[in-house]
Amino acid sequence: MDDGEREDLAARYPGWRFWRTRHGVELKGLMATRRRDLSEKEIAAGLAQSLPYGLTESLDSQLARQDRLEKDLGL
Repeated sequence: MDDGEREDLAARYPGWRFWRTRHGVELKGLMATRRRDLSEKEIAAGLAQSLPYGLTESLDSQLARQDRLEKDLGL
């Protein structure tokens, strides 16, 4: 994921901070962390405090799913 994609995600998901992980000096994947703390109830309902890039689905898909879940929960 390049900086343009990161800026696009930041514009679409303002409630999240985006940062790159490192392995030594080499930059790796992008992570997303919420700008607010979640309650235990929100976590139990499936919301995530942080999301990793590049596991089984794209970060964009994970963020969209979290956004839908928040709306379903009335947040």
